[in-house]
Amino acid sequence: MNNPQTFEKLLNALTELDYTSKLKLIHFLTEQVRKEEETLNKQNMPGTNLIGNALTEEEIATYVDYIGTRLLKSRPKKLKQLLNFIRSMFQFKGGISDHDVLEIINKLNQKSLITIDGNNVSYSGAENTA
Repeated sequence: MNNPQTFEKLLNALTELDYTSKLKLIHFLTEQVRKEEETLNKQNMPGTNLIGNALTEEEIATYVDYIGTRLLKSRPKKLKQLLNFIRSMFQFKGGISDHDVLEIINKLNQKSLITIDGNNVSYSGAENTA
């Protein structure tokens, strides 16, 4: 909607909605944004093999870079949370095998992005906060 006049008319109409209708609209718009975000994330994320097909070393290296940047924002503190975080990134792409998840974690550890001590995960750099 590029027409400012149309947008203004829409805003005026929306302000006249009752409370329940506004909540329904918020819910609808939130779902629309989530769907668009999923589509954008799928486009920006490298392609993946379905569960059962092992990823190549090149694919794993690509995922390590991609996951590394996302991981530093989320910073799961427990190993189980880290496993679920990585799996969730692949859920709309057909999933990822446990072997490949562990391989990615191993590469993240080798690149010193993470350190695993038992069930605890810590992150390198001065940004590391508990």
